[in-house]
Amino acid sequence: MVFILRDVLYCARTDLTTGKTEAPMEDIARLEKRISDLEQHVAYQDATIQDLSDMTAQQWKIIDGLTKKATRLTEHLMALEESSKSATQQDPPPPHY
Repeated sequence: MVFILRDVLYCARTDLTTGKTEAPMEDIARLEKRISDLEQHVAYQDATIQDLSDMTAQQWKIIDGLTKKATRLTEHLMALEESSKSATQQDPPPPHY
């Protein structure tokens, strides 16, 4: 981007018909406005990128918490199933069998 900006400014300072290196004030003002607009655009993009980064970090924290809860619930469920199996194997059948 620096090279493009440098080339644009060089072209603005050089009048190709006369070879003079001074640009009309309108061209300089126009280029300054374009540069200002681009700087504003980049600043807006930077803010948007930072917001998205913050949201992504927050979402990853939530995902990590949910993953840990799912793991704990799975372990708890497996422990209940094991205790249920062992309890049913130890009990004798009811008398009506």
